[in-house]
Amino acid sequence: METTKLIMVEGIPGSGKSTTAQSISKSLDRMGFKHKWWYEEEQGHPAWVRWLHQQNRRSMRRKWTSHFN
Repeated sequence: METTKLIMVEGIPGSGKSTTAQSISKSLDRMGFKHKWWYEEEQGHPAWVRWLHQQNRRSMRRKWTSHFN
């Protein structure tokens, strides 16, 4: 567990992802592991940063394409 860098919980809406992640976080607290729990839409979340980057690339591509059309 000490070498784990990222634990992701995936599932469909309403399947208990946040509840499961909070449970994992509480367990890690009890075991004394330093960690960070991110809500899925929280700024800084590893997946959110990637999504934002993709959105920025799409936006720039649209602006670039429309500029030359």
